Amino acid sequence: MDTSSRDYIPPRQIRAGRVSPAPGVNRGSEVAGNKPASLRPSTGRLTSPVQERRVALRGQLTRVVASCCIARLVVLAAEDQRDPIFVHIDSPGGSIAEAMGILSTMNGIRCPVITFCRREAMGPAAIIAAHGLRGYRAAAPGCRFSLKISTSGPNGRSSVNLDSLVSLLAEVLTKDARKRQDQVLAWLKSGAEFSAQEAVAMGIIDVISSEPVLPKATGPVT
Repeated sequence: MDTSSRDYIPPRQIRAGRVSPAPGVNRGSEVAGNKPASLRPSTGRLTSPVQERRVALRGQLTRVVASCCIARLVVLAAEDQRDPIFVHIDSPGGSIAEAMGILSTMNGIRCPVITFCRREAMGPAAIIAAHGLRGYRAAAPGCRFSLKISTSGPNGRSSVNLDSLVSLLAEVLTKDARKRQDQVLAWLKSGAEFSAQEAVAMGIIDVISSEPVLPKATGPVT
């Protein structure tokens, strides 16, 4: 399962070995003179790996949303470089520049990133969805995808910088979807829209599922 790498984005480093199960919660008994052991570690490990290592990318892709997503990715990667991180996407799109920051972070951390789209993945959010770990990029049956990218700045005028960012997004999606670059550029220029089934056929995602797809070695969700 390969992942994308470009000169402008730090190459993703894929860890060696299999994905190991997340450790269970230590429910230590109360020790005399001390308070009971905490049942909620800093990672919030209470049930399944999907919930423990979940990053939410919801709503308009703004600087605040992207910053929260990036910070969560970095923290989870620092805590455990072996287990995958699950990015849950439900976004109408937004800033291309902020999407590039998330893509760079996905490439820069060592652990694999698995993407899952719940309702919609529009514009730059669809590029992020396609940039997940190949074979585990999933979407719910009714999810909608759109590659409509806005190249207008706050004043409504076209920005040369935004045009160059669109070209970078096209390069990323070209490799992730394994399509010709001219075809991907046509998608972006026309604002192509796909159903979940069509997104699988186009190489944007790998599977349709009501939940994120876990590597087999992670074990069943509880």
